[in-house]
Amino acid sequence: MDLPYSGEYLVLVTSSAFTKPGSYKLSAVCLENCDRSYTRFPLVLLHGMAGWDKLLNVYTYFLGVEDDLKGLGYDVYTTKVAMLNDTEWRATELESQLMKILTDTGARRVDLVAHSQGGLDARHFISAWPRDRRGAAGHGVHAALRLGGGRRRAGPAGRRHRLRPAGRPGRHHRRLDRRSENDVIKAFQVVTIPYMRDVFNPTHPDAPGVAYWSWNAESCRDLDTDCRATTTTSG
Repeated sequence: MDLPYSGEYLVLVTSSAFTKPGSYKLSAVCLENCDRSYTRFPLVLLHGMAGWDKLLNVYTYFLGVEDDLKGLGYDVYTTKVAMLNDTEWRATELESQLMKILTDTGARRVDLVAHSQGGLDARHFISAWPRDRRGAAGHGVHAALRLGGGRRRAGPAGRRHRLRPAGRPGRHHRRLDRRSENDVIKAFQVVTIPYMRDVFNPTHPDAPGVAYWSWNAESCRDLDTDCRATTTTSG
């Protein structure tokens, strides 16, 4: 068999020799590209707020990560949603793309690797995914890996900006039409600490059957001794 991508496969073996119950020995031997890396399910990269597909037709959002992973053998895909909008809008756009990946690859699930607001999009999508009879999150998502994504707290926008309610935009803000793909006010509201704590987290608990990981980093200024004393760095 010449496999089109790495990952999990279902092989159905049929033969006229299988005429009665019994034990049969099957074996598989790798002939080419045996040193390639792989994951059980496809990897899907989700961008954060103000993310793009390709900037100036040159720079990708993940700066070569997709190509590097593919070069190692992984089955990798990227998604593109609204640059500036709330998580519900972005997760709706994400759904059709994930469904296409599942259909095209034949995979039962995908592993989501999300940066910043993409982590919220992933959690919203997982929460909305139909459950199977065991209460697990169906066959859609196997794992959600968040890089600098909000969970119990929000990102920098929640700490550094005072945001007005959506119905009362400041005079320096242009209220975008609700039907528009981008809405700056709604985009920043969903990453505030009150919204994360009081609205998002209670309504988007961890789903059974999905593995969650999260990584965050803090960068210290050269003369910020307090930060350096409490921050561990590693190569």
